[in-house]
Amino acid sequence: YPFFSGARPFTYLTFGGVFERFPRLRLVAAEVNASWLPFWAQTVDQCFDNPYYRSTGGVRIERRPSELLGQNLFVTMLDDDLAFRMIREGFAPELADCAMFSTDYPHSVCLWPKSQEHVARLTKGLSEVDKRKVLSGNASRVYGLGVVTLERIGGFPALADYLADDFLLGSHAAKEGLEVVLSDYVVEHVSAPDDDL
Repeated sequence: YPFFSGARPFTYLTFGGVFERFPRLRLVAAEVNASWLPFWAQTVDQCFDNPYYRSTGGVRIERRPSELLGQNLFVTMLDDDLAFRMIREGFAPELADCAMFSTDYPHSVCLWPKSQEHVARLTKGLSEVDKRKVLSGNASRVYGLGVVTLERIGGFPALADYLADDFLLGSHAAKEGLEVVLSDYVVEHVSAPDDDL
């Protein structure tokens, strides 16, 4: 099942020492949700701590694998109720640092056009800090996005005009529809990226 397709590359790249050689490298496993990550982190940390693996050369990395979540390893998630609950209830607060909300537009299982309803339900009870991280902050950090980028081109209407003209959509209704899709996709606002990453 695709939701577990992130476990293998996360594990191989981690134990292969890729993130130690390239500490600024970031890998995003898209459309895999996040509630499986606490089990993954526990399992790879147990392997990391295992004396047999360490003494036989099976583990040659210095950082605990779980430390890579939110630094080098990220996921996108849709309506992963369990992951949002884990963040909200403090069971797996690290998920707020490594997960990015996604509508999965335009695929058949996407949350659009009811994305706002899903966001309201999923983030109910989340702290404003965690909500901002999952809805926009982590994506801003990972992809180097910022409010200034959107403001520089004149906001959603200007972006919709540009894209509509570029794809020859042309009509006012198409531009308005594209503007709604774009604003729905971003959900709220995009934070300025962290300079130190």
